[in-house]
Amino acid sequence: NTNSVKFNCMDIGSSLLAENITPSNFSSLLSPLGGASMNSGVCCKVGIFFSFTWEANEEYAKHLHGVVDKLFKSLSLGLGLEGHELKEAAGGDNLEYLLKINYYPPCPRPDLALGVVAHTDMSTITILLPNDVQGLQASKDGRWYDVKYIPNALVIHIGDQIEILSNGKYKSVIHRTTVNKEKARMSWPVFMEPPSDFEVGPHPKLVNKENPPKFKTKKFSDYVYCKLNKIPQ
Repeated sequence: NTNSVKFNCMDIGSSLLAENITPSNFSSLLSPLGGASMNSGVCCKVGIFFSFTWEANEEYAKHLHGVVDKLFKSLSLGLGLEGHELKEAAGGDNLEYLLKINYYPPCPRPDLALGVVAHTDMSTITILLPNDVQGLQASKDGRWYDVKYIPNALVIHIGDQIEILSNGKYKSVIHRTTVNKEKARMSWPVFMEPPSDFEVGPHPKLVNKENPPKFKTKKFSDYVYCKLNKIPQ
């Protein structure tokens, strides 16, 4: 159902760098993609309440699809492909949209903790909506840079699958999240992922004798399994 977004509600504490700081970790699937049995979901953790209606879900999804189509078209043209080719190679209209809600509570020792350690996203593209508390950092040339909060703007991450499809021409962004001593930080990322049994590999038009494939073609579910279990790809 391309008019729906799968919801996950995640309360993420700090990733420990010191034994005396205890994180709270919570993940709850509110409803399957396109599910009609739940009209609203409420997730409660450490006094924070989130309320969702599926009407809002569908409205947000409708606008997200337009943004995603424009992003894929621009990325595809940037590779010398036709505007539609990159999205088709990533799953086309069967791309799955996964929304997660991240909550990072105030941390008494932010110098000893991270909200999320350095990583890349397994998605094709991630669209992130943060609140106004600084915390997201991106890595470039071995240095960490703050991603500036801009009101009413979205943060776009290139994910692993775009790096694979582009045969390394686009790089999956390495990023992490810091925590704040006084304020809670929240973010609403949506991950655009291929169906689990969809095979992803370097686009055939981007591979030749001078540019051999840098990645193996495999099912997305196999890629996820290998990455989560730290198996070489």
